[in-house]
Amino acid sequence: MSEGIYLLHEVLEEEKGLYEQLVEMAKEKQEYIVKNDLDKLNQTIAQEDGLLGQINEQEKKRKDVVEELTGEEKTFSEICRLAPADLTEKLRALRGELLLVLEELGEINSTNGRLIQDSMQINTMTLQALTSAGEDSTYSQEGDKKAPSRTLFDKKA
Repeated sequence: MSEGIYLLHEVLEEEKGLYEQLVEMAKEKQEYIVKNDLDKLNQTIAQEDGLLGQINEQEKKRKDVVEELTGEEKTFSEICRLAPADLTEKLRALRGELLLVLEELGEINSTNGRLIQDSMQINTMTLQALTSAGEDSTYSQEGDKKAPSRTLFDKKA
C-alpha cells in the first residue's frame, strides 16, 4: 500500500509543477492583455489549452491511484492516515504548496478578467465616441437640424 502512496505523492508533485507552469502562463497573459498584444495572447492561450489537457490527465491519474489504494474516493486526511509517517508530512506540505499555487492562479485569473472587462469598456466607449462625433453640428439649408447618420466610416470614395 505504501508503494501506491509514494506513487500518489509523485503524481501530486507533477500536478503541482503543471499548475506552476499555468501560473506563469497566466502572468504572461496578463502582460499581453495590458500591452494589447493579441497575437501573443492567443499563442499563450493555445499553449495553456495543451497544459490544461496535461493537468486533466494528471488529475485522472491521481483519482485512479487513490481508487486503487482504497477502492473508493477518499479525503486527503483519510489517505494521510494510510501513509507511512515520513510520507505523511511530505504529503501535507505538498498539499499546502498546491493550495498556494491554486490560490495564486485564481487571483491572477481574476485580475486578468477585470483587465479584459476594462479593456472592453474602453473599446465600447471609444466606438461610441467615434460613431456619435459631430451629431449636433449638422444642419439643413432651411436651418433645421438633420437627423444624424450613425456610421463609423465615410462611404464616399
